[in-house]
This record gives sequence, C-alpha cells and structure tokens, in this order.
Amino acid sequence: MIKMNERLLKILDGNTELYPRFLEDRFPRVFNKILELCETVLIEAYLLDLMVDKRGGTRQGFPPEAAAEIVNLGRYFASLVTRKNDQDVWQNISELKRLETERLGFSFTPQGFLKAVESENHEAVRIFLSSGVDLEVKDERGWTALMIAAANGKGSLAQLLIHSGARLIARDINGFTPLHWAAFQGMSNIVVLLVAKGVDVNSQSKFKWTPLMQACTRGHFSVCSLLIAAGANLDLTNSDGATALQIATSKGFNEIVQLILAENTNRNTKDNYGNASLKLAND
Repeated sequence: MIKMNERLLKILDGNTELYPRFLEDRFPRVFNKILELCETVLIEAYLLDLMVDKRGGTRQGFPPEAAAEIVNLGRYFASLVTRKNDQDVWQNISELKRLETERLGFSFTPQGFLKAVESENHEAVRIFLSSGVDLEVKDERGWTALMIAAANGKGSLAQLLIHSGARLIARDINGFTPLHWAAFQGMSNIVVLLVAKGVDVNSQSKFKWTPLMQACTRGHFSVCSLLIAAGANLDLTNSDGATALQIATSKGFNEIVQLILAENTNRNTKDNYGNASLKLAND
C-alpha cells in the first residue's frame, strides 16, 4: 500500500477519503503537479484543465477512478476558497449581532460559536448561523460544531447544523468523524440521525478505528445494534489488528460479544499480538 503524502493529507484536513490514491499510483506526473500547486491559487485551474478536452474529442481522458478523484479534489479546493472568504464574516459582522451574542455570553469569534454549541444555547447559535459564519471552524482537538453536538447528544442542534450545511464527514486531528464521537459517547439519537443522512458507518480514523469499535470500547449496546443493522463491517481491523469483536471481548462486554457473534462473524481472527477473539472471551 502506498504511504500517503503527509503534506497533502494535512491540506485535505486529514480526510483520507479525498486522498487521490489512484492518481498517485497510476498518474504520478499528475499527482506530483497537484503536490506542486496544492498550496497555491493555481490548483483549481489545473484540476479543471485536467477535465477539459482540448483536442476536439480525440483526448482519451482519465479512467473513472481518476476522474472521480480529480472532481472531488476540485470541489474541495473550491470549498477552501469559499471558506477563506467566509472568514471575513468574523471581522465584518454587524455591531447589532455582535452585541446580541455578547449579551448571551459569547464573543463573536470561532471559539464563541463553538462554546455556544457546547452550551446548547440555541438563541446564540441561531445568531451565529444567520450571520453566515464558517461551520467548519475547529477547536484545539480539531472538533467542528457538529462533532461537539454529536458527542454531547444534542440532537436538535445537530439537525440545525446539518440543515445549515455542516459537513457530515468532517474529521478531527486523529481522523474521527461526528459519527465516531456519537458512537463513543453512546448517543443513539445522533447515530440514528447521521445514519439516516447516509454517513459511512465503516469510516476509519487514522488508526483505523470504526464507529462500531468506538461503541464497543465503551459498551454501548444500543449503538452497536444500530451500527450493525446499518451495515457495519465486522471484519474490519484497527491499526492493532483488532476487530470490534476483539475489542468487546477484551473489555468484558458480553452482551455485545453475543450480538456480534450472532452475525456469524469470524471469531478466530487474531490481532497483531496474536490474540484471537474466542481466546479473549474465554480468558
């Protein structure tokens, strides 16, 4: 497996789903050009040019996998430009709205917005949203407003943020998504909401943890049931080679162990340390 370029991955906000693996493997010249331009204003034009036929229909074009990566990258870099423009909102806000948020105890800053979400202050959040603020601002953990709402089970705020355009698959500094944190905290209401929106239940963090593994490590039976019903892959492993079954057995959550075993998953998979699921369950 090709090791991902750390600089490009950082620019992509740690989103491995956006990383152009196919281009890197099959079109290294294009990939290297993307690396050259990815931190300049020329990147959008270059990606657009790749998709334009300049030979009157004689250009062979890219295979579907490469074309999809180019289109997705183009959309992402276009969103960065929009986000940069949105930053002006924090400085050019009307004095009335600034005073309104301060009256409620929140400075009109990215930090104030995130604090309002964490405090579940709907009035303040609505003022921020009505001002067109960037929904993808992050705290020191890399958490967005939606991640904060998801981790704390704030369903109505999560719905409001999603309706306002919050990214469902935003990732924090370790590659965890809102669904990962909702699962970790046992917030079934948020899990139901995100699954209904089509979020990938098998998304893996930088250390290859899935939302199901997150739920297993804390013993959240109802969340595990929801994720399995939504198609969670029971055979995926994290960077230690452990499956959700192995995590549940190692923690002693027998009810979850039985839930997973009922799905006829491979019960003899070994992790990187040679531990098998059934052995862990019997220890």
